[in-house]
Amino acid sequence: MDLIQANKDILSKITRALDNPDTRTRGQQILLFESSEQDFGISILETHEILKPVAITRLPNVEPEILGMINLRGNIIPVIDLGRKFFSKYTRITPLCRIIICHQNESHYSGFLVDRIGRVVTLEDDGNEWPEVGDYSGGYFRGVGRNSGRVYLMLDLSVLLSRQ
Repeated sequence: MDLIQANKDILSKITRALDNPDTRTRGQQILLFESSEQDFGISILETHEILKPVAITRLPNVEPEILGMINLRGNIIPVIDLGRKFFSKYTRITPLCRIIICHQNESHYSGFLVDRIGRVVTLEDDGNEWPEVGDYSGGYFRGVGRNSGRVYLMLDLSVLLSRQ
């Protein structure tokens, strides 16, 4: 499967989940992605869209993980480099890099630059194996999930975005 088809499949799953009123009751669907060789996940209900990297307008005097702003169909969206945020190293732009646009609230969005998009998985209600991870990580994570033998950290976007 080529990269374009893989991205279309992921976006199709996100759209189906957003249109399905039972999504929250039958296990949460999680978008998996990689940043600085670490696997992460976020709820697809918090995901608006996925973009290839675009030109970013730099901002002076901001935290180093805030790369700048993009203009997405008339909306100004801040872009955060998760590699820089969590591992103190900037993400190198490659053909697999993406910007995940997430809902901050009804009218505000934020973008996250990541190394690559994985796939959408369903996290069963008891799939959050270590919710206490938030106590050790400054609250940035909701817990730890597992899929296909890999462990991923589930981002708590409300905490991450409130601290930017």
